[in-house]
Order: sequence, then C-alpha cells, then structure tokens
Amino acid sequence: MSSFLKRSVLITGMTISNSALGFLVQLILARQFGAGEELDLYFYYLSYPTFVASLFASVFSYSLLPIISRVHSKIERASIQSSLLWSLIAPILVIILIFLFVISTNVTLIIYDFAFYMLVLGIGVGLVQVLQALILTLLNGSERQTLSAFLLAIPYVSMLLGASLIQVFGLLVVPLSLLLGTLLSFIIGCYQVRDGIKLTFDFKIIYTLFGKGAIVALGMTCFSSYSIVDAYWATSAGEGVLTTMNYSQRLLIAIGNLVVVAPSVLLIPRISTLLVDADYYKVKNYISRSIVYFVLMNLVLWCSFYFLSDMVIEALFKGGRFSEANVNVLVETVHLMLPGVFFMLTSVMLFRILFCLPNVEIIGAVIGLGWTALYFYFSSIYYVDSSKGLALAYSYSWSILFVILTITVFRCYKEYFINERK
Repeated sequence: MSSFLKRSVLITGMTISNSALGFLVQLILARQFGAGEELDLYFYYLSYPTFVASLFASVFSYSLLPIISRVHSKIERASIQSSLLWSLIAPILVIILIFLFVISTNVTLIIYDFAFYMLVLGIGVGLVQVLQALILTLLNGSERQTLSAFLLAIPYVSMLLGASLIQVFGLLVVPLSLLLGTLLSFIIGCYQVRDGIKLTFDFKIIYTLFGKGAIVALGMTCFSSYSIVDAYWATSAGEGVLTTMNYSQRLLIAIGNLVVVAPSVLLIPRISTLLVDADYYKVKNYISRSIVYFVLMNLVLWCSFYFLSDMVIEALFKGGRFSEANVNVLVETVHLMLPGVFFMLTSVMLFRILFCLPNVEIIGAVIGLGWTALYFYFSSIYYVDSSKGLALAYSYSWSILFVILTITVFRCYKEYFINERK
C-alpha cells in the first residue's frame, strides 16, 4: 500500500471519528431540546462568529496551504508562520481585552441572560477557531495531516464532555466546552510548530496572503453563507426551521466527510508539484481521474444513504423531546438536501484544484459569491415551505454552481499552460 493511500485511510478514519463525536453532540441536543426556540437561539448566535471564522479558514486552506506546500526553506517557512501567528494573535487578544473591559464596566449586563451569554461565547469561539484554523493549515502544509486531524478532534471531545453535563449546567455548557477545546487544540498546535516560530514579522507576507486571501474568502463564503441566509429567513419560516436545517447539515456533512477530507488535503501538494514538473496533459489526466473517482465514491455513498435514511434518522433522533413529527420533517428535509450536498462536496474538490493555480482569486470569488446570490434568490421563493423549501433551494444552487465550476477549472488550467509556454 502506497504512503499516500495509507495516510488517506488513516486521515479518513480519524475524520470519521471526529464526525461521529460531533454528531453525538447533535443527538444529545436533539433528545434534550427537540427542535424549538432555545436551540434556534443557540444556532443563531453561533452562526455569525463561526461564519467569520470560516472565512479565515478558507483563506488559509485555499491560499496559504498551496504556498506552504511549495516552500522547502526552513527560514522562509519560519518567516511565514511567525508573521501569520503574530498578525492574528495580537489583534485577537486586543479584541478580547476590549470586550472584557466593556462587560466589566456594564455590570448590569452580568445577569443570567441566555442570549447575552450565547453572544459572548459565540464571539469567543469564532476568534479561537481562527487561530486553530491557521495552526491546522501550517501542519497540513508540512505534511503532518495526521496530527492536524488529531487536533481537530479535541474540540469535539470537549463538546461531548460538555453535552454530558447539560442536565446540570444547561445548554450554555456546550459552547463553553467548544471554546475551551478549540483553545486547547490551538495551544498544542503552537507547541508542535514552536521551532518554526520566531520573533519576526514580515509585512509583505501578510499583505500577499491577505491581499489575495480576502478575495478568496469572498469566494469561499459559498461553503458557509448558507447559515447566514438560513438565519435571515428563519424568523419568517417558522420555529424549529433553523434547528432542522442545522441537524440536516450536520448529519449529511458528517457522512460526506467520509469521502472528502483525505483527498482534499492530500491532493493539493500533489497538484502543486505537478504544476511545476509536469505538462498540461499529465496534469489534466490526473485531475480528471481524481474528479471521476471522487464522484463515484460520492454516488455510492449517497445512493446507499438515500435508501437507509428514514431508518437511520428515526433510530438516531427519535426520542426525548424529538417527536415523530420532528423526525418526519427532518427526513423530508434531508432527502431534498441530498443532491445539494453531493454537488457541494464535489465543488469543494474543484475549488481546491482551481486555487492551486496562481491569479485565479477573482474568478473564484465571483463563482462563490454567485452561489450565495443563487441560494438567497431560491430561498426567497421557497422559504415559505419551511426547512423543506430551504433544502430545495440549497440543491438547486449547488447543482448550478457545480456545472459552472467544472467548466471553469478545466478552462483555467488550459489557459495557464498556454501562457506558460508563451
């Protein structure tokens, strides 16, 4: 078995474990709170900070990872790592201190108010997730994907421990445990890359990454903006809609991680190397084979799940405050969302392949923002059908974007090699 395949199997296995842990937390929440107002607030106040964190994660994953993969000089790698860490840690610490100061000078706010504390915890989670995303990207870029997958598991384990204490401390213990677990993951990651962290700061590196990365982030909003759009329509769509959409997303993404994580992490260094050493036809054939294999794995997975989904969802969710009616709505929502998740996961691969090329940030941004516009448009029509309408809008939007993105990837690669020959 090749080293690539061994690492792929290992990372996939660890990803399955992480998804299982995260999904267990969702099941505990479903049994304990059903699909009502309190969980709607929980998802609402986490959606905005985690959306911002996902933008940074997109910059790191799609812009920084190919750069790190191509850097072999220890001095240059240390300069990149140090500059990025100091540029993020300093402002985040300032934000936290200002936030604590504002709270301390308004003592009247320090009362038990679920929405207020969810806001505080949500902001904290978002800030720490930015730092964690950077550390995981640095590890992936140095081909330490196994360690990265291990660190990613820590917040899930922490959330599961917190979820076991819900009956004692209430729902707020879950975001608090997520915050602490993510912080621990970041600290361990920093220790692992400590030899590459110096007291240096290169503004050019920051300008280069975030200058282009800001454009990349706009494009990558397509993978997270659904939460903002869902939150926007949730108040009009009805109670429990936001919770049902989150359950559907978590369930399908947990399953989708079986086929997307290892290839998406391992393919980037390989394609980046081929762009330097190989000709157009070799690169094109490699990309084509990778996409075909990925699509086939997706088809097998989702066709199997479709016929088992009713039984799986009922077995997992039904019980406690999650009623038979909640189960039926969730099943219908998942069925309508399945095609969208299939196209979304394939688009993850296509975006990663696209961003291995230089100077494609604006193209990616236009495509990504186009998905958000499509989803907002379709959801404005179908949100009246509650979560089922939003799921239908999700599938329509991703199917259209998949076609556009596939054509764009192959066209951009062809143009890149034509220009290189010139």
